[in-house]
Amino acid sequence: MKNSTEDEVISAAAIYDSYLEEDYVVMGLYVVVFLLAFTANIGVIIVVFKDNYMRSVTNYFLVNLSVADLLVTLVCMPHAALLAYTAADYFGSYVCKISAYLQCISVASSIFTITAMAVDRYLAIARPLFGFVYRSSNKSTVLAVIAALWLLSFLLFAPVLYIYGLKVDVYPTPEANVTVGVCKEDWMQVDLSRRAVGIVWFVFMFAVPGAIMIFAYSVMGRTLCSGKPPLDNDSTSNQQRNKLIKGRKRVACILLLLAFVFAVCWLPHHIMTLMADTGNPIKYALAKKVRRYLLLLGHANSAMNPIIYCTLSKKFRTSMINSFLVKMTSSRKQHLNMKRGDSSGSATQLHFLQRLNNPSLRSSQKTKTFAL
Repeated sequence: MKNSTEDEVISAAAIYDSYLEEDYVVMGLYVVVFLLAFTANIGVIIVVFKDNYMRSVTNYFLVNLSVADLLVTLVCMPHAALLAYTAADYFGSYVCKISAYLQCISVASSIFTITAMAVDRYLAIARPLFGFVYRSSNKSTVLAVIAALWLLSFLLFAPVLYIYGLKVDVYPTPEANVTVGVCKEDWMQVDLSRRAVGIVWFVFMFAVPGAIMIFAYSVMGRTLCSGKPPLDNDSTSNQQRNKLIKGRKRVACILLLLAFVFAVCWLPHHIMTLMADTGNPIKYALAKKVRRYLLLLGHANSAMNPIIYCTLSKKFRTSMINSFLVKMTSSRKQHLNMKRGDSSGSATQLHFLQRLNNPSLRSSQKTKTFAL
């Protein structure tokens, strides 16, 4: 709290002011990141489920990644932005626990999903026969894998529900006692070693997934750069083979970039957390401010993920533009028909929308409609 003289009466307002952080830079950045993450991830989910040709194994994993990113966006970002304004927590113990828990499981689900995508690409490129059998199964197999990833995330970070809580400070004032809650860790509530749990979390979150991805992408790179990479069907022509290899290289590069960006965004925050869990001395005031910015960097990853594969994937770009053009064209046609009082344009509008949504009809006008 701020210092006061003996003759000065401490009011409730002064007590609350002593908890203010007022980091408006971080708050402003959170507004931008929130809007980008929410819009981009919603767009990815809509595009994948709207267009049948987008419903592939890899894209189902990308949807799962977007769901995890939306969880971070809607639950964790507002809470972190509020903490950048004041250290006092006004939402109670349950929100404190749930916010911390959901952040942990969403980050865990993201890294597990990125790892699963690396394994999926490894099977498709380096073990094509096994990968063909796996990818030919119905989508329930993929959904079962995704459900298992979430279950593992929930179980791995279950202790967070007991560790986090409100530390309530009580201040007597001339009017009445003032209570202020602060959301923080309390390892006395659990019979677990903070050092051991911190190391286990770091190993499962980064060490093991990192080793798997390094192995998978190393083998993929060696396989794709070999003279004749194995394919699902050896009877394919050279032209088809080259096209297929080029496509697999592009997808592998996009997923590798996702993994790299995720590590850049989240690894610094988790290294600092590991240092605190293992008892390395860090100056509290400095650590608090640095961790706030590192957490913002981690949260920004939720906006970067959809932007990366929408920018680098032609299919995602095409589907996004398709959805946007259909919506804009529909709104414009309706506006013109209402303005002119003419209902005869409905059939023309419907025909135009059908052409946009029909791949066979759209292919002849691809250069006109989807010029990139």
